[in-house]
Amino acid sequence: TNGVLQGRLDFDKSLLNCQKMAEKMTDLAADSAWFSGAKAENYQSLAASDNDAIRTDQKAAKEAAEKGKRWIGGEKRGGKSQPPIKIVHDATAAGWNILNQQPATSTTSLTSSECDGELCSTWTSPEEAAGWMTRVLGEQTISVAQATDDPDARSGALAGIGLHPLI
Repeated sequence: TNGVLQGRLDFDKSLLNCQKMAEKMTDLAADSAWFSGAKAENYQSLAASDNDAIRTDQKAAKEAAEKGKRWIGGEKRGGKSQPPIKIVHDATAAGWNILNQQPATSTTSLTSSECDGELCSTWTSPEEAAGWMTRVLGEQTISVAQATDDPDARSGALAGIGLHPLI
């Protein structure tokens, strides 16, 4: 009986390890941190209306892929039929806007009379600054939607050229 008990414990331990490995693989395949963040956002709104934790968790995971993740300016991005999260582009455009006293999601260019500094003298719009940064640094695109027909909306990375060719 001692050998049977030990065999059962070994089996249970192996099963748990396989389950943990499967969970980790799923997390990695679905851009885990971004997907988990989107799931947590959806869970907050669902938990208030449903007392069943298991059903709420399943619904939050499903809706995370559809509803996307709250991003710069509170916009939802990366979900079904939404633009993807473009980390370098979006952060650069928001930074350019903030440093030029514009709303973070503005796409407006500044005229030379509105420009007060080197940043807007170098790049007259957030799109121009973001384009340059993406060219130099590259881009990481994030989509929490599990499948999309739009190749530009899929998760992935694009290498930049670096500064050397521009110097």
